[in-house]
Amino acid sequence: MAFNQLSATDLIFKMDTSFSFIGNLISIPRGIVSDAGITKWQLGYGLTPLKNLRVGIAYQRTYFKNNWLRYIKNDITLSDSLVDSTNVTLSSNGFSGGVMYTIDKLTLGLSGKVYAKGNLSVKNSSWGVNRYVDTAEVPKEKIVRTGSSGEATLAPVLSLGASYKLSPAWLVAADVDITFWEQFR
Repeated sequence: MAFNQLSATDLIFKMDTSFSFIGNLISIPRGIVSDAGITKWQLGYGLTPLKNLRVGIAYQRTYFKNNWLRYIKNDITLSDSLVDSTNVTLSSNGFSGGVMYTIDKLTLGLSGKVYAKGNLSVKNSSWGVNRYVDTAEVPKEKIVRTGSSGEATLAPVLSLGASYKLSPAWLVAADVDITFWEQFR
């Protein structure tokens, strides 16, 4: 049984731009907030049917999220306040399996991952206040929300590896992963 955080991105960026305009100091705060990452949990079983052969299979659940928020406040232009956010989530089931065979000091391995269709959700939201400086109109607030959902299938992965035991203290190993992106839907 395993839990993996494969990637994580946490970003908070804030910048204030200031300038003088007709004797007044104007400040424009801007910022970006991002919370993203991939987590996975697995439950698997392995066995050794022959002395030098190991076989394993695992069920896995994968979660992806990318939450992004951008804001700007500007006191002198038509669009003086804006908050824009995009939230993307994906959850998918999959299976991974592998086989490993040892011949004396050499070990060879082959494994793969396949995924079922997962649930994909995208939500966007924008909030803004527009000020019309050249008229007597009151600032107007506007909120726009959109969203969609559907299915996505993650790309399968094939992994090949080999290791050679030079001595009890030294092991040389190499592996390669092949992701079949043309099957990503």
